[in-house]
Amino acid sequence: MENFILLDTFHTSIEAHNVKNHLESYGIPAEVIGEISSMSYNFFTQSNGGIRLYVHKDHEEAARKLMEKSS
Repeated sequence: MENFILLDTFHTSIEAHNVKNHLESYGIPAEVIGEISSMSYNFFTQSNGGIRLYVHKDHEEAARKLMEKSS
């Protein structure tokens, strides 16, 4: 994950995957991290940093623009 940056954090896996799917539909690869612990230990989700969405640093600007448009 050396070349990946944290794009955003989410409270639920569904939110994270919706954004991931949206980004990938525009050709921006993304990775969701931390959802397994949220399913097993829901109360730990935010204390562990939430469900995190990462994109490659080369795609950060485009990903942020897409997120702004869709919010």
